[in-house]
Amino acid sequence: MKEPLRFHTLDVFTHRKFAGKPLVVFENADGLARGGMAALAREFNLPAAFACASRDPVNSASIRVFTPQGEERSFSAQAVIGVAVSLARSRAAEILARREVVVVLEIGDEIFSCEVIKSKSGVCYAQFALNRAPRRDGEAPDLEALAAALALTPDEIGFRIHAPRVYSALAPFVFVPVVSRAALERANPSRAAFERVRGSAAGLCLYTDETIAPDSAILARLFGPGAIEDPASGAAAAAFAGAAQEFERPTDGEHQIFIEQGHNIGRPSRLTLRMSVADGALADIHLGGQAVEVACGELTT
Repeated sequence: MKEPLRFHTLDVFTHRKFAGKPLVVFENADGLARGGMAALAREFNLPAAFACASRDPVNSASIRVFTPQGEERSFSAQAVIGVAVSLARSRAAEILARREVVVVLEIGDEIFSCEVIKSKSGVCYAQFALNRAPRRDGEAPDLEALAAALALTPDEIGFRIHAPRVYSALAPFVFVPVVSRAALERANPSRAAFERVRGSAAGLCLYTDETIAPDSAILARLFGPGAIEDPASGAAAAAFAGAAQEFERPTDGEHQIFIEQGHNIGRPSRLTLRMSVADGALADIHLGGQAVEVACGELTT
């Protein structure tokens, strides 16, 4: 008898259900062809991660990632964290109850080692090291063009020494510092003007240091193609390390940055960015976040 295909839906970058960014994880997906994976992502209408047997038996799994439109992606921080939590819970529940579990995931030619821990409340947190450093990626759009595209005034863009920049780690993003939380919440991108200033970047990330939680560093809003708002983005968080390094000038050592996102669309998220600085330069970056299971089940054929 053919083994049923098990699935779990999770909310990632949050400690509670119905917040953060949703994901569906299929745990034993070896029998699925690419077309079947794409069809399931479209059927669930969620970002989807498919865990298959690893190429190297010492690793936990090999995963493939699809968008809700059925397009395959080469990487997703949300999927790495979601799959790591899902596999740790299903394959090593007893160990996870006592200590950290390491889940090693293959995505394409890259390998990511994810540390998963479970809190006393039962919520899991996962983090992994990024295999690349952020870099400046061209010039930011003109200040007045940015303001017009976001329905803001030019004097509402920028705070302290923060100024618009384009940084890339996993993908390029235009980072737009905004003077206040009120201005951030009021920003309302005009689709046509937004696309002109976005250019080839994956999106515009607006941020302010007027946060909701007192221990957060920034409150952000991310707009992708079509000016559609994203509740959380690991790729943007990774690239933001470049802006944080440039404008905050952290001292040598380890720094932890909490990023709030998704509040304007009712999906509050919290991403953790850990930066290690040595001799004034970024030495390594870790991305992390919590994830909670919402539903589970199986598909039969």
